[in-house]
Amino acid sequence: MRRWLATTILALLLPGLSAPAQAGQIRLSTRSFSSSAAAPAPTLSSPQLTTTVNGDLWTFRFTEADTFRAEVTVRIDKPTDQYKSQNLVFDLFYLQDTSVPVDYVAAQSNDGFQAQDEARLLKSIGRSPPTDLGQLTLLNQRLRAVFTPRYDTIRRGDDPEERDVSIAYWLLQTTRSLVERHHLQLDSTVQDAMGWMQDLLDDPTKSDLFSTPAHPKTVTKEEARGLLAALNKRDAIVYAFLIDQSDAYLTKVAPAKTQAICPRLTSLNAHFENLPPDAEKTFSTPGMPNGLKATALALRCLAIDLSYRRAKATVTPAEVTAARELADYGDRLVVATQGRREWSDARALVTAKALDLRKILEGL
Repeated sequence: MRRWLATTILALLLPGLSAPAQAGQIRLSTRSFSSSAAAPAPTLSSPQLTTTVNGDLWTFRFTEADTFRAEVTVRIDKPTDQYKSQNLVFDLFYLQDTSVPVDYVAAQSNDGFQAQDEARLLKSIGRSPPTDLGQLTLLNQRLRAVFTPRYDTIRRGDDPEERDVSIAYWLLQTTRSLVERHHLQLDSTVQDAMGWMQDLLDDPTKSDLFSTPAHPKTVTKEEARGLLAALNKRDAIVYAFLIDQSDAYLTKVAPAKTQAICPRLTSLNAHFENLPPDAEKTFSTPGMPNGLKATALALRCLAIDLSYRRAKATVTPAEVTAARELADYGDRLVVATQGRREWSDARALVTAKALDLRKILEGL
């Protein structure tokens, strides 16, 4: 039902849009370790964007008016000989469309894989990852290049060592920083590191790999568990950011411009409908029911848009029917989530926004 409803609303809203799809700029640069290497040209791609390049600035435009998210792959197609680089994929949301460029960095490294090389790398990190985006991305790539072959040898039977835990920990810590700053997706390398770290935590025979007061090392079990918990909530945190930014946007935008944003919010609402039944565990935490909040946003946007266009007599009967269906869906969603008592505020929000929309529809 929700998928049909989203499709219907999009079909009704999109033909009347006169505003262009959102656009902005990305600044793309390269880092190398060692720094003596000539930095190869970076590139990016996204199936949801069209781009033009002028030096290190990529001007982009969302190709569809109902797209709320673009997946941007940042990569080095031809690393310097003997250097390694992995593709990084970021979520770029429409609310990041701005005249201030979004910064991304591609990086390559040629760290050795011997114990002394890993020790040198770990010593260079200190107690926290760098704050500079270029250095942060470069460190993440260096850790990826060292972790991947070491992980493969451990899977084939090598015993893990303390430095392996440290490498995995800092890979995940720098990934967390990139998630928080630029919505980095968790690729297979990161997921391997997360799964391996969890296996170590679950194995009592591996406790000596972690720091204790009696035997200080780099990483405690508590630090590792906290880091994994944060990364496991990556999607919930990223989508909460999008929803909060969308809510703030609707508060300040002129009513005449909401028709251009409603299709994106309807697509966001539909995104949660397409998730598997247990997805709320990934996309929500207590007090952060993103599915309910996305429905409230779609209801709110339609109420603003239809209220504005009601005065201009441009609302069609089909739009009225689709809006009523969305309000009815909001009521059913509230009932379906009654078992989550901690989500009572979000349910109340959906109920209020459905009521607001129905009041607008009474005059149509």
